[in-house]
Amino acid sequence: MTDEIPIGRTVRIRDTGFDEYWLQDQIVVNPASLQLTDSEVISRERQRASGKRLDVFLKDLEDDSMCEVEVMLGDTDLSHIIRTIDYRDNEKCKWPRRQHHPVLNADSITRRFSNVIQLLSHAVPIIAVHACRRAADDRRALHFVEVLDTYEEAEEDGGKQYEAHDEAYWRGRFR
Repeated sequence: MTDEIPIGRTVRIRDTGFDEYWLQDQIVVNPASLQLTDSEVISRERQRASGKRLDVFLKDLEDDSMCEVEVMLGDTDLSHIIRTIDYRDNEKCKWPRRQHHPVLNADSITRRFSNVIQLLSHAVPIIAVHACRRAADDRRALHFVEVLDTYEEAEEDGGKQYEAHDEAYWRGRFR
């Protein structure tokens, strides 16, 4: 069969000999690869007063919102999640009239921390993106998948009316 499709496998980025700076390079060269917005790079390795550096700072070309991107390799950990939110908070103080979206870009988002990120997204509009290398035969590709986006409240159920239940209601119901 000439149209045979090779079966790909996921490979951790660090296991292929690359590091966080390489991944930052890929995002800076092609910010659209994150598949979040049509963005331009504002800065890379932006120095913070805390001594930490914001890995990649993006601006959406359509609505001028900002994305503070924290890049990490290895298993997701609490320090990177907090750092991502902290970067968003700091930039929001500088640019208060703009929307800010903290983005954690990791090559391993464990179930435990996926749950933590989801819970935090109820208060802070955090986005989690899984970055990995895909290998099929002798070909390699960098692949980004959004695994969690900003929490949104469930829609109301069409104006369904609920009746009030006072003490008299419950006493009458259980007699």
